Amino acid sequence: MAGSSDENARTEARMSGTDFKAAINEKVSRAIRAVIPELLGELKKTRESTSEPTREPVGESSTEQPISYKQFKQCDPPRFDGQKDVVLTYKWLREMEAVFKLSKCREDQKVGFAIQSFQAEALYWWDTIEQSMGEDVTSSMRWGVFKELVLEKFCPKGELDRIELKFLQLQAGR
Repeated sequence: MAGSSDENARTEARMSGTDFKAAINEKVSRAIRAVIPELLGELKKTRESTSEPTREPVGESSTEQPISYKQFKQCDPPRFDGQKDVVLTYKWLREMEAVFKLSKCREDQKVGFAIQSFQAEALYWWDTIEQSMGEDVTSSMRWGVFKELVLEKFCPKGELDRIELKFLQLQAGR
């Protein structure tokens, strides 16, 4: 078994940058395709649980006007480059939600506006999400579902566990 992992490591080391990106893209696409039915089920449940028409945002009146992207940008939304860092990811989400509140952004605009702040790895990741799920699904995605996807991708479980352990150790030391 150990020889097999050594062989895998050597094979990965020989891959060109393009091959490596293609392999990662394929693995991400497979993982996303595996989650799509669950996400679609969640979206369907959300729509069925409200008595309002599906095109109207949950908990908002139909008379509320959408804001323009220019109005949203005037609230200075934070940029997100997609570093796999728990603290930075949670900070970006918290700041983005503050901008939503300040700008009076409607629920149906949040994801579209948020992805405009993506750059580097985050933008590449979102492109793969759109390709895998389809633009019709991503364009109607709610903030809660989007937030879960962001946390799953950019908050490595091991790092989150390490931060929690450090916090608990600090609390026990007091």
